[in-house]
Amino acid sequence: MNSSLSGNTWKGMILETESEGKTKLDHALEAAVHLAHTALSGGDQAGILAFADRVISFIPPRGTPEQLQLILEGTISLRPALVEPQYEQALLWLRSQVRRRSLVVIYTDLLDEVASENLLAAVSLLRPLHLPLCVAIRESEWDELLARPPSKVQGVYERAVLQELLRQRSKALGGLVQKGALAMDLPPSKLSIGTMERYLEVKRRGLL
Repeated sequence: MNSSLSGNTWKGMILETESEGKTKLDHALEAAVHLAHTALSGGDQAGILAFADRVISFIPPRGTPEQLQLILEGTISLRPALVEPQYEQALLWLRSQVRRRSLVVIYTDLLDEVASENLLAAVSLLRPLHLPLCVAIRESEWDELLARPPSKVQGVYERAVLQELLRQRSKALGGLVQKGALAMDLPPSKLSIGTMERYLEVKRRGLL
């Protein structure tokens, strides 16, 4: 990181469902690697933390030429797991390992207010030292469903259920912002570019 923006870029992932033919973990890993490449190319440090019900993989932040390869090697064996993610345990551990102010990017399959309660509690543990960025990976099919006029009763019902889910999701993301985090809700197709643009905005605004 340059002298005016001291910090690192981090990614945490706890994802198990599929979207657009890949698991959400695959989408998150691709976005994380692209983000790491961007950070390293700009002279910043980057590292990665993967966790589920425990810390699974940890690549400490560095800005060395071989760091991107280390990140790739450290994530190639990761697989989805149907377990309850232990956000608090993982982020407490991260805080103990990383003392330098950092942008902590958390890729997650955030569903609704209830499912996000643990994440909401854990995000506050990173503040004020770190700046959390929570990236919720939404289903691309949701936007397609909302754009189509429902033609049958079943379609009307599905649309109503989805609108309620999105309302809860929006409220959960708002709760993250109230905790001092940045928050985004992106489909897989926009995950890499959306995260990278927000990272560049953080640098441009001097938030670190």
